Amino acid sequence: MVQPDGLTAAADELYTVPLDDFTSVRNARASAAKKSGERELGAAVAALRKPSAAAWASNLLFRSSDDVARDLDRLREDISAATTAGDRDALKKFAGLRHSLIGDLVDEARSLAEAAGRPLSAAAADELSEALSAALADRLVATAMSTGRLIRAPEPGGMSRGDLTAIVELPPDELTTADADDDGSDPDGSDDGSTASRQLRAARSTTTRTSQRSVARERRATPDGPSPAERRRHERDLRAAESRAEAARADRERRERERDALASRRDELAAEAARQRDVLRGLERRLDDADDAVDARTADIRARELDWKRAEAEARAARRVVDEDRSFAGDGQEDGDRGDGE
Repeated sequence: MVQPDGLTAAADELYTVPLDDFTSVRNARASAAKKSGERELGAAVAALRKPSAAAWASNLLFRSSDDVARDLDRLREDISAATTAGDRDALKKFAGLRHSLIGDLVDEARSLAEAAGRPLSAAAADELSEALSAALADRLVATAMSTGRLIRAPEPGGMSRGDLTAIVELPPDELTTADADDDGSDPDGSDDGSTASRQLRAARSTTTRTSQRSVARERRATPDGPSPAERRRHERDLRAAESRAEAARADRERRERERDALASRRDELAAEAARQRDVLRGLERRLDDADDAVDARTADIRARELDWKRAEAEARAARRVVDEDRSFAGDGQEDGDRGDGE
């Protein structure tokens, strides 16, 4: 049987490693467990799912300090008390505190993610902000986030225990107890209701290996047990199921990487569009300034045109006077020359 402490320790490590290293670290831990003879632990570790970018950032945030969960719990209780009392002034104050707290926590998560080598995209930051809002509205959502083992960020609008259990690896008793009580039995055949059984059950439920191992356990419990041929067939079925599960994980991770890349590209284009809009606004201002300068110079030309025409007229008049003077002087010189000749 998987030892819960070993599985929990492996999960706690995995959900804090850099996001891009998750798959390689998980596979290495699973392989090491299998080589050391802990095949069931290795299979359970291999079944741990890679978190989304928003879930990973949430895990980093909640594991960075217990104050994160305490601050959310305290504000949620204050809002609940003010709502019950119908204290509008208090609710108005808490609305501001809510906005401030969520903004501060998202900023802190951004810093942690960047320090871990994977800056958060705007889309992932928005997902985290919505998840924190949901945690302020629902204690169970906060419980799920405080595990630090989210694989997907909680959605706003309310989530059932089953919904929350599905997005947390190795969910805590507070999330699983109600469902377990309704069921009334342990699929592993254990009736002690221990945390170990619930953790193992949650880990195994993520892949089709659950049904294969359950059948194998039931057969081993019978007096005769399965035949060697049946055991070999079960082993083949297990390997095939593991291969399909690994292929499904790889496909999901590839698509998540593509989504994150597209989100990053979208953010880059949005930033570039904003820069280009700023450049365009600057060019439009310069164009307006140029239009104003042209208009001002045109008005100046029109204002001075009369002065220029007057100056040209005076120049023409002065030129005529000079021409007349020269003409008169020339006639007098010719008369003098004729008198000398006679």
